[in-house]
Amino acid sequence: LNVLLQTGSMNEALTTDFNDGTRLHIAPSLDGRLDDGQIGMARESAKAIFKKYAEDQGISLSDAKKVPNKDINAWLKDNPIKAFVSRFPIPHAGGAGIFRVNHIHSRNLLIEATPYDTFALFEGDHDGDELHVEFLDDAILPIYESFFDALDTKGINLNKYVDTKEKF
Repeated sequence: LNVLLQTGSMNEALTTDFNDGTRLHIAPSLDGRLDDGQIGMARESAKAIFKKYAEDQGISLSDAKKVPNKDINAWLKDNPIKAFVSRFPIPHAGGAGIFRVNHIHSRNLLIEATPYDTFALFEGDHDGDELHVEFLDDAILPIYESFFDALDTKGINLNKYVDTKEKF
């Protein structure tokens, strides 16, 4: 059984190697380009975006990778691409979700997220936190989307736990 699992056809099923995805450090998005539930990701890690762009435009992947960011970003406005985004460890069901790729950028190995998504959903604090991005198969994406759309989670307002009697 061990040989079958490690060398047989089960190996691919037990890994995520056949999915497009990446792991990037979170950078704050403070310029107003992103809404909650959106990400901006590094061009170098956007192979899945270039694949979809190439398919849509009827060009090769290598030609798509030569297209400037501004053209890809204009295309993304009318062609939503969504990904499963999570931070490890996932602290609660709402600590991951389906996010729309708003734009690509040239900041290597970085993913941009809104302050709300970073702090409230992912419970990050910009001290080297990473997000995992997985571009799911078209048959799987709607299942994940319906799960996360049905959740009613919000960040916790920590001000209600402040001791107003003692101040330092």
